[in-house]
Amino acid sequence: MSSPATVAPERREETHAPAPDVHRFRVGDMDCPSCVKKIEGRLRAVDGVVEVLGSPLSRTLTVRHTGTVS
Repeated sequence: MSSPATVAPERREETHAPAPDVHRFRVGDMDCPSCVKKIEGRLRAVDGVVEVLGSPLSRTLTVRHTGTVS
């Protein structure tokens, strides 16, 4: 009797993007929705920025980015 053939599992190299870094900033003069939209738009144009959320009520910006932002 022959033994059953053993098949090695297929090796797949998985590439995972690093989890984005999150930073929160206080912006004292950002007190109206139009200011928030302007700043969010400029930050979204920066390479490496994944998401920008601004709040005129708390005067904060939350920025998610990958690696080094240039």
